[in-house]
Amino acid sequence: MKKLLTALTILNTIGAVIAFGGIVYVYWYVNNETKQEKIKKFVGDKIMEQLPSLMPDALDNVLPKTTGGSIPIPKKEMSFID
Repeated sequence: MKKLLTALTILNTIGAVIAFGGIVYVYWYVNNETKQEKIKKFVGDKIMEQLPSLMPDALDNVLPKTTGGSIPIPKKEMSFID
């Protein structure tokens, strides 16, 4: 039983160290300015690839050129005492 607990403790410690190391690596990777530019370019390119399939009608100039006037909203006076 003692060997099993020792093995589980060692595995748990190794897992925690690996998780911490991964978090530190990702933090440094994301905070690196050159990597940030690469990430922005990658994400921007992927979004631009997906836009035509997500908005086919909007990209075919189906949107109206003009719209109507605004709807008037009646003003209500605010009073704290009825």
